[in-house]
Amino acid sequence: MTTLFSCVGFSDPFRNGYDGPLLNIVRSKKPDKIILVFSEGTIGNQEKISAAINGIEDSYKPSIIVDPEETPDKDTPYFDKMFKILYDKIMKYFLEEENITLNLSSGTPAMESALFSINRILGLNVSAYQVKTPVNDSNENIEFNLSDGNDGESPESTVQNTSDRILSDKGEKFEQTLIKENVKQFIQEYDYLSAYELIKNDPVLSTKEELSNKLEQFVVALKYQRVFPAVKVKKYDKEKTILLNSFLIFLLQVKRGMTSEVVIRGRNLTEFICEMYLNKNYQGLIKYDEHQLPQLNESEFTEIREQLYNNRLSTFSFLSFPVYQGIFKALGESEIGKALDQLSIFNIRNQIAHNFNELSEKKVNLLLKYYSTDNSYEIVNRLLSLIKFVFNLSKEWLIFFETENKNIISLLEK
Repeated sequence: MTTLFSCVGFSDPFRNGYDGPLLNIVRSKKPDKIILVFSEGTIGNQEKISAAINGIEDSYKPSIIVDPEETPDKDTPYFDKMFKILYDKIMKYFLEEENITLNLSSGTPAMESALFSINRILGLNVSAYQVKTPVNDSNENIEFNLSDGNDGESPESTVQNTSDRILSDKGEKFEQTLIKENVKQFIQEYDYLSAYELIKNDPVLSTKEELSNKLEQFVVALKYQRVFPAVKVKKYDKEKTILLNSFLIFLLQVKRGMTSEVVIRGRNLTEFICEMYLNKNYQGLIKYDEHQLPQLNESEFTEIREQLYNNRLSTFSFLSFPVYQGIFKALGESEIGKALDQLSIFNIRNQIAHNFNELSEKKVNLLLKYYSTDNSYEIVNRLLSLIKFVFNLSKEWLIFFETENKNIISLLEK
């Protein structure tokens, strides 16, 4: 069973010797059921419309349902109000009917726009039709003559032209605009995977190879911890490449507010920086076990071992955040030690990794504190204070994702 859902306008059922939009669709598609939504101003045409529909063919007598709630005339010019009113009505009938067709050409412009938007935004997957005017132009300056068909005769005997003027509405441009806006939103939220999935599954956007490849590079880099192409071209040594790439992933997680990931990756990155610094400035202090995990070379650095023991810091396992703090203190490295102490908030990593206790709201808020004056984050600023001891990180990397987002959106708009 096919059901036509239609508002009723002042051009229905006839206008100046031609079918109005409603009658033209009914004549062409012959739906089994017709649901009519009248306004206070058009309800007076109810009998005329029913007569015109029933007069199309003797053998065609569809079920005509008049929605019981007339739309107030004061609401009909306003899109927001019509969207809400028509949305509620469509959803009610959509759940009941198997095959719905929408008339997008009857009613006020706000009604027409609301129906179009509801269909496209909700993806109802129904048929929707527009009806061309008889003159293929606006009706604005054409006088009304609504007497056609009011004498009880069939429409064919009174209407001058009953030719099919309907256009199937695909809404491709509208859909593409909506998809593009969704992609933009995901990109601005640094959600590259969702943006990539949207583009990959869209028949039009998936043909934009440069855009798709760009997003795929981001997805792969984040999913598998691979080096961003922009980092790779710099040709830094292995340690600096790892450091920069890890910092960018950490920065992205901060921007996305991923608390657990920020803590776990932040602490790992902090320990890696400490390891880099000690290997550069105190060769031989660190040795590596068969799994390449860093340990204190106790036989060569006995004084540091003793100080760590005195502070109840074990050196039997691999080096970790508190052990690095103890080592810097033993070495008299006060500046880098102070920078490391500022990152002690990362010590809640074990609380995240090994149990499900509630995190301190104060610590989490500090972790992700944002400064709008310079577009920076407290935890990133603290980490940068440590990074400077091993790597001169240029400011371009701090706005890496914003720059890349502009490039991606530019490719989207091509």
